[in-house]
Amino acid sequence: MPVVTVRFLGLVALSAVILLSIPNIRTMVQIAHYFASSSLTPADVASTFNIPSEGKDQFIPKIIHQIYHNWEDPSNETIPADVRQACITTNPDFEYRLWTINSSRQFIETHYEWFLNAYDSYTCPVQRVNTLRCFLMRHYGGIYIDPNYGCARDLEPLLYYPRG
Repeated sequence: MPVVTVRFLGLVALSAVILLSIPNIRTMVQIAHYFASSSLTPADVASTFNIPSEGKDQFIPKIIHQIYHNWEDPSNETIPADVRQACITTNPDFEYRLWTINSSRQFIETHYEWFLNAYDSYTCPVQRVNTLRCFLMRHYGGIYIDPNYGCARDLEPLLYYPRG
């Protein structure tokens, strides 16, 4: 199969994954606004979205994902300790997963083998990071935190936002 066709099919498949995994924009804006402005509880989220008190189900798994691809030194798979520790300390009940260059490729190879050639063919490393983030959310769910920002507060309230 020609390379152009494989890349095109990969792009179509990735677009489908992205569209299926993104909640509606209104929900995203509300999450950003409320979470950035104050500390929330699951009850706050329920009242905001008119969820009955008995329906406070956790929609999102307690997993924090961070992707750290050290492009300057690929053999160094160590994220700065303060970034990782802030997430672990602030959210001790969450599972923490760090995705490095090697573990990211292994994940794609294991779970999305059909996409591996496209993943490996990206010319800009950030394309792998952006693609991986979508596949991780689709496969595991959870919360992605960019390593540049870390965790400044408890992420528990985000687990109760309804799907868009």
